[in-house]
Amino acid sequence: MAMAPALLQPMQEQARAGQAAGREVAAGQVGDFYEANRELLNRPATPSNIWEFAMRETAFFRQQPLGVSVAASLLSGETRANLIAGSALLQAGGALLQSILP
Repeated sequence: MAMAPALLQPMQEQARAGQAAGREVAAGQVGDFYEANRELLNRPATPSNIWEFAMRETAFFRQQPLGVSVAASLLSGETRANLIAGSALLQAGGALLQSILP
């Protein structure tokens, strides 16, 4: 049996409001996480600092609500650290090439 449009619309609006409130809370928690880890974020991007941060970040996101935790579970902290370190090496190599080439 189909719901009456007059009943369905308020339910949809309420669901959207609940989702928006959930996103707001999650965004605040993410901001709090990065603020709490500011000291680590301001350290040089050494392999050990990248590793430590990737592990903390992965653990944090895995504790979040289902939609976030599922996405965070796609990569391990180790894989994330390796991807970040690899990206840093590529950027450094590109900068070196730009300084050498005319």
